[in-house]
Amino acid sequence: MNLEPEYQRDIELDSEVNKKRSGIMWVFIIVIGVFLGNVLSYGTYEVYSYWKLKMVMEAANSALKEQRIKSAEKRKIQERKNLIYQNQLQQQKIVRQLQLRKESAINSQMKKTCTFWRQQVNKENTAQNRSNRDLACARLNGSFR
Repeated sequence: MNLEPEYQRDIELDSEVNKKRSGIMWVFIIVIGVFLGNVLSYGTYEVYSYWKLKMVMEAANSALKEQRIKSAEKRKIQERKNLIYQNQLQQQKIVRQLQLRKESAINSQMKKTCTFWRQQVNKENTAQNRSNRDLACARLNGSFR
């Protein structure tokens, strides 16, 4: 094909420009691809980091909630133990008061009995009255309890 030299030259220049353009185009496409890849991988990494942080926070919150529940249960158990202990102390106090009242009533009766037999000995000084007085007063003093 015989074309005019000017056309031939224009075709060759166009071919060289197309070659240069296609090389620049490839470089531009590669730069855009690397840029997009970096942006997407950074975004993906950020999403992954957020997800991982969210999982750690959920685990920590779950552990904290469980610890709070256990702590509340321990506190309730301790409060129940304290209440039981206070009730036991109150019951012991009541028992001691009843025992003291009973002992006081018994001591009062023994004192009256001892006093009665002393008076009887003063009225009638017999062996039986002295024996009863000695026995009653010994019980009052704790010898025969």
